[in-house]
Amino acid sequence: MTVSCSGRRVHSTLRAAALLWLAAAAWACSERPAAAPAGAPQTRVARAAVTLCGGEQTCVATDAHARHQANGLDCVSCHPCGGQFGFRTGYAFPGGTTIQPTDAYTPPSGTTPASCTVACHYPMGSPPAPVRWSAPAPLACVGCHDVPTLLARFPNHPSVPATATRGDCEACHQMTQHTSGTVLLQRHPTTWMVRTDPGFHAASAIRGLGSCQACHLRDLSGGRTGVACTDCHRAGGSANDFATCTACHGGVLNQTGAPPAAIWGFAGDPNRGGGTADPVRVGAHAAHVTEGQFGPAFPCSSCHLTPPNDAYLSAGHIDDLAPGAIPQAEVVFGGLSVNGSVSPQWNRGSATCSATYCHGATLDLGGSTPVWTGGAGQVFCGSCHGVPPATPHIRVDTSGGLGACSPCHSFTVDGAGQLIPASQGGRHLNGLLEASGHDAAWMDRTSPGFHAFAANRGIQNCTACHGTDLTGGSVRVGCTDCHRAGGVANDFASCTACHGGAANQTGAPPAAIWGYAGDPNRGGGTADPIRVGAHTRHVQAQLTAPIDCAACHVKPTSVLSAGHIDDPTPVASVSFHGLAAQVPPGPGPSWSRATAGCSATYCHGNYAGSYTYFTYDWGNDVYVQQTVAYAGARATPTWTDGPMTCASCHGNPPRGTGNWHSGFHGYQTGGYNDCQLCHPDASGANGVGTSITNPALHLNGVIDVQPQWGNRCFGCH
Repeated sequence: MTVSCSGRRVHSTLRAAALLWLAAAAWACSERPAAAPAGAPQTRVARAAVTLCGGEQTCVATDAHARHQANGLDCVSCHPCGGQFGFRTGYAFPGGTTIQPTDAYTPPSGTTPASCTVACHYPMGSPPAPVRWSAPAPLACVGCHDVPTLLARFPNHPSVPATATRGDCEACHQMTQHTSGTVLLQRHPTTWMVRTDPGFHAASAIRGLGSCQACHLRDLSGGRTGVACTDCHRAGGSANDFATCTACHGGVLNQTGAPPAAIWGFAGDPNRGGGTADPVRVGAHAAHVTEGQFGPAFPCSSCHLTPPNDAYLSAGHIDDLAPGAIPQAEVVFGGLSVNGSVSPQWNRGSATCSATYCHGATLDLGGSTPVWTGGAGQVFCGSCHGVPPATPHIRVDTSGGLGACSPCHSFTVDGAGQLIPASQGGRHLNGLLEASGHDAAWMDRTSPGFHAFAANRGIQNCTACHGTDLTGGSVRVGCTDCHRAGGVANDFASCTACHGGAANQTGAPPAAIWGYAGDPNRGGGTADPIRVGAHTRHVQAQLTAPIDCAACHVKPTSVLSAGHIDDPTPVASVSFHGLAAQVPPGPGPSWSRATAGCSATYCHGNYAGSYTYFTYDWGNDVYVQQTVAYAGARATPTWTDGPMTCASCHGNPPRGTGNWHSGFHGYQTGGYNDCQLCHPDASGANGVGTSITNPALHLNGVIDVQPQWGNRCFGCH
């Protein structure tokens, strides 16, 4: 018999020795005492077999035997009894995996090749998995290392897909000592630490930290490499501290990281890959993160998604990029820049931002569109809002300087017209329209600075800060907090809020206008008789139905109606409407405050018309149609006159208007000359009117005639 061992031919002279060895090994396996003491002959025979096979006569083969030997597996692992197959139960490999009693060999059957299920092919807790003896080499790592088991046992291990190839694993792992129990990782080339070389590690990291985390763990603390990125990248370390923004973003001017340094491997910084500076990269970063003349220092989160608590490993911070893609900071507006429900936009092509709160998108000019590289000259008082802002802002004369803004915006502008720095308490560009309010005199009824004085000169000025409906607006203090039903001041929903209400709830007579003579409680002075006048007698009339304010004034629907409170020198406007203006052709109604009189109003006798009736012509024995003209007195009453009488607006009785007003109607007998004979709204005696019996029908725009016919009427009618 000839056996090929280690490339040597073993002649028949060795045959007997080989047979003796096999016999001894067979005896040792067949006897197999359960627990032999150390140093017993049986153990020595077995160890001799191990030494003989493993050292002196290692068989040469081209199949899987050779691959097992190449990975350091001794023959005794699978052949503890020499040529007889059988796993060595309890045998522990250096990594801790132990051959189990359940491990088995399945011989070939028909077309099914032989396979074995043994612990060395399901290591470190992986579930048992059969391996074909004829499986092509090399085996996939995930064929033995079950991925879920691996990741559960080593939670800091990078994610591994179930379809990972051997090449994927060898990107990190060296295979020279695969079964030795020691994990050897690949090392970086020497250029990895050379800043001037394109292979410098920053050029790789900037494209995504995923590849770094594969070996150095998710937190880059080192893992099995024993080398943590933070060994250098730490406070006091030899490289930028990863706990600060300046680790990657710069920090030349300050510790915010602005302006950001160039990305490694791209043009912009000779120290980071060469090339000329990119002006857009630098731009106005430093101006934004530093307190300036017009506002506070803005956080990076105003324009970028920033990682929480400066955690540079946050998802989305340093994304893994596809090959060839250029890493570039994303602009995502937030915080103050989107205040006021605006939708800012960034255009890198033109290097402009637009529609940001910071540059006036919510103000009267609609916002500016500054160029990122255009410099500080683009920002000034007037670049974001008007000076002063347009309506509804109050009218302010700024020709003498911006100090005129200070009375209302004292937290923003000082008396000299200079913006107050944020570090000194200035509130410019803080997300609110900061109106500092009014001084103590604003609520002092005895002071000339009481707020009613200003409101009377134009209440629209109040809406600029307190909102168009005076419920609070940007200052969040509503005039209606006090001026409401049950509030501490007159209810703005009623006329009596401003017009009085001492006599009744119509608001008549109107109270004096604040700041003008007429009421000691509203600015002092003596009563103005014209202000009081006949207001109450009109709205509580006895000779007519109550006359509404709209007869002589434009009556607002609310205190804020256009034209209601709009006169800087407030005097009530008189404008006749409705019944007062129902006059015949000719001069219309008018009012003179100088004489305190009104003229040509329907109410006071400016009416005219004709009345047609029939009389009986006894001579011709026929009825004859008669037409009589009538007209009022066209009185010009004085607003401060006493009460009206029946003779104030027409005669009593009205003369020249027919036989019935002549005093001879009905032959002066039986009350045929009295008002009530023909008019349902009046009463008189002996041809003279004495009272109005139905005010609703008196002065209602028509002359109501309803004759009270009697027997004697038919003598003539």
